Amino acid sequence: MNGLEYIKLAFTALRTNKVRSLLTMLGIIIGVASVILLVSIGTGLQNFGKDVNPVGKTLPINGVQFEISGVLKSKGGGGAMGSADDFAAIPLTTAMRQFDRTRPYMIFVEVIDSEHASQAKEDAERILAKRLKDDEFSVMEQTQLLDTINQFLGVITAALGGIAAISLVVGGIGIMNIMLVSVTERTREIGLRKAVGAKPEDIMMQFLIESVFLSLFGGGLGIGLGALGSMAINMFIKTSITAWSVLMAFGFSAGIGIVFGVAPAIRASRLDPIDALRYE
Repeated sequence: MNGLEYIKLAFTALRTNKVRSLLTMLGIIIGVASVILLVSIGTGLQNFGKDVNPVGKTLPINGVQFEISGVLKSKGGGGAMGSADDFAAIPLTTAMRQFDRTRPYMIFVEVIDSEHASQAKEDAERILAKRLKDDEFSVMEQTQLLDTINQFLGVITAALGGIAAISLVVGGIGIMNIMLVSVTERTREIGLRKAVGAKPEDIMMQFLIESVFLSLFGGGLGIGLGALGSMAINMFIKTSITAWSVLMAFGFSAGIGIVFGVAPAIRASRLDPIDALRYE
């Protein structure tokens, strides 16, 4: 048998049980859609604000419209409120009046270089200790803040990635289960094909292609669902679907189909044709 005949047989078998095939792909669909959606949100947030000139436009802060007079050069890294680039600077007296404060609640200190960071922290603590009680202030280095932020983002990323991975594994197990059931249901068909000359590798290839088809179809539907979700979320926050995330999703789908389709395919190829023809 050639490759085209394998594909035709696999497609015919899957089309015969449309509903069961769709339910089998559900785990793959959810897993791939999750990957596409998460990557699009992350990429969109990273690119948010790029290629946009906000000078002259207004920005509402605490109910008051402020005109944007300039944009600071990107520094990267992190700060007390997250990224060092994610803040707006307004006059001190205006801020104290708008937010009903009599004194600043946070002070940023920039050192000459990273080697003097520890010394600057000690100097700041000594100066503040002369004016405030020990429980009224705290001084943190940027490295401490970055470590905290990175730990938090690492936990969130691992949790979301774990959810997507679990969905893909569950989808793979579902595919393997339904393919094993399919082997049992089609035992007589397998015996008949072997009796008329089909080789074990022909049987194995047919069932393996069916498994890969299920995974790829599920991956395609998952990509479509993820794209629709990304478009919906884009109405509220910036999202961006990347080519590598789509390729990664297809790669995962094909890999899952092969890994979880091997066992049913081998089982089908090892059936004895006489016993298979006698199966009721």
